[in-house]
Amino acid sequence: MTEPLATDARTHRPRGNSYDAIRIMAAASVLVSHHFALTGKPEPALGNIHSLGGMAVLVFFSLSGYLVTQSWLVDPHAWRFVARRALRIWPALGLLCVLSVFFLGPLVTKLSLTDYFSAPDTWKYFHALRLKIMYELPGVFETNAKAGVVNGSLWTIPVEVRCYVTVVVLGAVGLLRIRWLIPAAVVVAALWFIGVGKPEILGQRSYNREMFIFFFCGSALSFLQRFWQARPWHWLAACLVTALAAWLMGRPYLAVVCILPYLVVWGGSLPLPGLRHAGHWGDPSYGMYLYAFPIQQWVIASTLPNLGFAGSMALSLALTTAMAYLSWHALEKHALRLKPRRSHSARPAPVALQASSAPQASPPTT
Repeated sequence: MTEPLATDARTHRPRGNSYDAIRIMAAASVLVSHHFALTGKPEPALGNIHSLGGMAVLVFFSLSGYLVTQSWLVDPHAWRFVARRALRIWPALGLLCVLSVFFLGPLVTKLSLTDYFSAPDTWKYFHALRLKIMYELPGVFETNAKAGVVNGSLWTIPVEVRCYVTVVVLGAVGLLRIRWLIPAAVVVAALWFIGVGKPEILGQRSYNREMFIFFFCGSALSFLQRFWQARPWHWLAACLVTALAAWLMGRPYLAVVCILPYLVVWGGSLPLPGLRHAGHWGDPSYGMYLYAFPIQQWVIASTLPNLGFAGSMALSLALTTAMAYLSWHALEKHALRLKPRRSHSARPAPVALQASSAPQASPPTT
């Protein structure tokens, strides 16, 4: 049995683990990977499996699946679950839309302000708040390598929300009380995705389904927590052997499914020196993910070729990090303090968590 992780009295976020560091590194990896694409270069990649940014998104979804499912199992209440997820997603997303439409757009558009604000597409950008992502603003970034794209990272937000909806629906109808349901479903779904879809052979894949699989791999690890925490090195060895076997059989996608979620969840649970205090100043990861792409597009449009590739990437990373921390301290942490809390009279956590004394954690978002 493991001891519950300590939580910060001010933010109610977990201490003594490396989850914040993993999220921050994943967000920075997305920025680095995108900077290659945004300057017309091929993104760094792991063979033909995924780009660096794509792998970072899988990290986000794996960790999100684990912590979001933990949140449900600790407090299986549909309204409170939905409220917590909404308070994590929409305040920062709303601020991003406002700044994009009313600050970034007028600053860089090639149109007159009258034409810009009278264009229907300007106001359609706010459709992102109902998870219909619009990627362009009139006259914005028209001469960039990724012409017209204001924020190409937002496509994962609707996928993330659909994962949340799946969790709350399964929980509301009582299926999450069946401990082995999610682990078994993940195995079947992964084998179907790799075996039937054959992405290595056909060169095609459904990114939505892939994100779902990694999210629910993380979810499965929350149900199996008492087992892998009791023998973490045994589980690591089993995952490595399975991944190696899949790789040698010409199934590298399956190999990633076998090893990445466990590495993320188990590695993040460790209070690694130099990483466990990464969240001391707040959690900028969601803000970094949201703001990186438009900031990079603006920096590239404004400074290339003067700063060059490395200089423009460094400036983008600095501005994105600053904006992310500003978003966290000015808005996100205050929104999260509004999260409804379970009353002391609420029913106890189900058996899946009682056995492992699992902590309540504020889940991350991509």
